[in-house]
Amino acid sequence: MSNQNEKQRVVVVGAGPVGMVCALALNRRGVPVTVFEQEPEPVEDQRAATIHPPTLEMLDGLGVTQKILPLGLVSTTYRFHDRVNRSVVAEFDLDRMRGEFKFPYVLQYEQYKLTASIAAEYANAGDFDVRFSHSVTDLKETAAGVEIGYTSPDGEGTLAAAYVIGCDGGRSTVRKLAGIEFEGFTYPERFIKIATSFDFGTVNRDLVLRNYFSDPDEWCNLFKVRGKRPPGLWRAIFPVGNEEPDEVALSPERLEARLQKFFPKSGRYDVEYVNVYPVSQRVAATFRKGRVLLAGDSAHVNNPIGGMGMNGGVHDGINLAE
Repeated sequence: MSNQNEKQRVVVVGAGPVGMVCALALNRRGVPVTVFEQEPEPVEDQRAATIHPPTLEMLDGLGVTQKILPLGLVSTTYRFHDRVNRSVVAEFDLDRMRGEFKFPYVLQYEQYKLTASIAAEYANAGDFDVRFSHSVTDLKETAAGVEIGYTSPDGEGTLAAAYVIGCDGGRSTVRKLAGIEFEGFTYPERFIKIATSFDFGTVNRDLVLRNYFSDPDEWCNLFKVRGKRPPGLWRAIFPVGNEEPDEVALSPERLEARLQKFFPKSGRYDVEYVNVYPVSQRVAATFRKGRVLLAGDSAHVNNPIGGMGMNGGVHDGINLAE
C-alpha cells in the first residue's frame, strides 16, 4: 500500500496560500502530498488580504471558510472616492448579490494567516507532509513520474513523486528548472504599501473597510485588516513613479507626505510597516510541461491590488486538485 501511495504522491513547492490550499485540496481527495518550502517557517508577509466571494465558496468546500470567518473582517461594500472634493463617487454593495453568492461579501484576512491556519490544523501527518527549509534544486522526469532534488538542513536528498506543482511565486524555481518561459513585462511604476494603526474613521466619516481614491496626479487605495492586535491596521497603497528611487519613497518624510495629502490630520502617522512592490503582467508559456505543473504567481502575475493574484491562485490550486 505504501508503495502505491508513493507512486501517487504529489510534491507542492511553496507553502504560501496557493501551495497550502492546493495541498489541502489534494489531501481531501486522498492524494498523499509533500510541501517543500525554502523558508525556515511560515512567512508573515503583508501581501494579499482580501478573499473574494467565489474563493470563500471554494474554501468552504474544504472546510476552511467557517473557521476563518470569525478571525477576519467581513466587508460587503467597496467605495470609490474623489480626493479633491472629498465626495463618494460610487459604491458597490455585494449584499445585493445575496441571491447569487453563498458568501455575499469579501473577507479581509491576511494571506499569511490563511496559510498558518491550514498548516496548524491539517499539515504534518504522513499524507500531508510540510517540510520547511527545503529548497528544490533539480527536477528529473522518470518513467514513473518526476524525481525532485532538494537541499535541507540535513543535506541534499531526492524524492520521487507522480507530479510536482510549482506554487513558488513569480520567481518560481520550478518554472525555471522546467525551462518554461515567463512571457510579458514589468511596469516602470511600482506600488508602496504603508500600514498604520491610526483610525482613519476619525478624519473621514465616509470610509468603509475597502476604499479607492481618485486624484488628478495620484491615487490611493485604503483597506482595513485585523493585523495582530486591536484596533487593527489600515493599509494605504500609492503609486511610485519610475523617477522616484525606493530609498526616497521609503523615507519617513515621503511616507508622511503621501498619507497627509489624502488623509490630513494633526501630528505624524505611526507607521507599522512599509514595502515597495513591482507590478508585472506575465504569463507562463504553458502551465504544464510533462509532470511539472504551475499554479498561482508561478503561472501568472498581475497588478496586486485587490488580492486578484492570491484569489486566482487559490482557484488554480483547487481546480488543479480536481
